[in-house]
Amino acid sequence: MVVKKSSVVVASMAVISTVLVSSKVFAADLVNANAFFGAGLSTSVIAAADYYEDPTISNLGYSYYTANARADYAAITDADIGFLNVGNYADAEIRFYANDYGDDWYGLMTPYNTSGTQASLTSGTWYKVHVSLNNGQMVRDKLTNTQKHETTIHELGHALGLKHQYSPTTSVMLDVGFNNITDPATIDINNLKWKY
Repeated sequence: MVVKKSSVVVASMAVISTVLVSSKVFAADLVNANAFFGAGLSTSVIAAADYYEDPTISNLGYSYYTANARADYAAITDADIGFLNVGNYADAEIRFYANDYGDDWYGLMTPYNTSGTQASLTSGTWYKVHVSLNNGQMVRDKLTNTQKHETTIHELGHALGLKHQYSPTTSVMLDVGFNNITDPATIDINNLKWKY
């Protein structure tokens, strides 16, 4: 909430009154180019992204969420997005992990360049992307299955180049909180169609 102050002047006599007006300020929905990081995996990679799931994904119960997230994005009509399980770490462009990372976050997407160092979000082409799901924090905060699912879709959305949505729109890419949805929302789908 933003509190605004308003001053009023009447004739030659200055009368100052303070009026508190409650108003919410929202950012506009990010669409098309504005919805994407300046950097990302190449469109040829996105069309058939090789992926690898660390055994922690299965061991901690995230296989359904990662499979569903990939299927949801691949099913977007008029967007050339696809995934292929290569079964090994070295050949994968997108790598999925789950663990107790001890930090105060649920999911994290980390891009890497060809030298293996962390890549920029704003320029260049990513070579590999790690999607990390913080099972420890999700368990400590008692996230529902729907929220774990949404977190997975959200982080894979980052791997596809999507930035956070800051407005109150329904999107899996919200910067904070949950919409409690398990599929990309209309704004997410339209942005991906625009790019891919």
